Amino acid sequence: MGGEVMTTTTKRKRPEPKPKFKEGDRVKEIRKFQHNITNPFNRHTDRIKKCVEMGYNQRVGTVVRTFLKPNKKGARHIYVEVLWDGFKTPSEHLQIRLAPLDSPPED
Repeated sequence: MGGEVMTTTTKRKRPEPKPKFKEGDRVKEIRKFQHNITNPFNRHTDRIKKCVEMGYNQRVGTVVRTFLKPNKKGARHIYVEVLWDGFKTPSEHLQIRLAPLDSPPED
């Protein structure tokens, strides 16, 4: 009785992730890059111009489709295919990188 070890190998299945967007929704891209342009070491005018340009040029588009895609470890993530205004072909983005068009701007 002393040497018996009880092991359980039950693995709980996670629920399917739910998409925030559906086909036809208008979305905007969340800013990828926020640079501290007040830092005294970053006073290069080209860099400041690039930061300001990236901050104000926010892409807006329409959701074409949503789908699940596993990463290298097997975790499932929701991807959204978006047709950006002014582009001819859609591009894939993680759902977390997008926000509804009517949401308030982030700080």
